[in-house]
Amino acid sequence: MYVSARSDYALRAMLAVAASAGGDGGPDGDGAALVKAAALAEAQGIPLSFLQGILLDLHRPATTGWPAGCATCGSRWTV
Repeated sequence: MYVSARSDYALRAMLAVAASAGGDGGPDGDGAALVKAAALAEAQGIPLSFLQGILLDLHRPATTGWPAGCATCGSRWTV
């Protein structure tokens, strides 16, 4: 089965962000820590500019089901 690099990177980024949400490093005590795009790109071996485009696509309401800028959605993308 063919999986594009963009899909592979998007899945790896989502899994890494989800894994980071398991600790108690969140600034508001919710257990979710901020994940910087640069740190995520370095850790996953993804070109930063490519990852930033992917994260912007993933953050769109049609992709996640959450309204843009939603304070309660738990979005932790820092691009």
